Amino acid sequence: MLAGAIRLATGHAGGANCGCDARKNKMNRWGWLGCWRRRDLIAAWLADEAKRRGHEIKGGDALALLRAAFWQLREGARDGK
Repeated sequence: MLAGAIRLATGHAGGANCGCDARKNKMNRWGWLGCWRRRDLIAAWLADEAKRRGHEIKGGDALALLRAAFWQLREGARDGK
């Protein structure tokens, strides 16, 4: 969910050297609740990777993206998607 939101917002998928797949797999193991509990860590990952790619975002912006992804996931679950 989050990977798709990032790709949609930025037009970029994870690269070979970013560790994105490992982080995505880790978040999949945590599940949505585990990710929510670790949202500050995930937001820091997003901000660090964005900076590495030449984009300056603040942790609060990354948290807003996470919240939007979680709400979309929640609505999809409620709608049976």
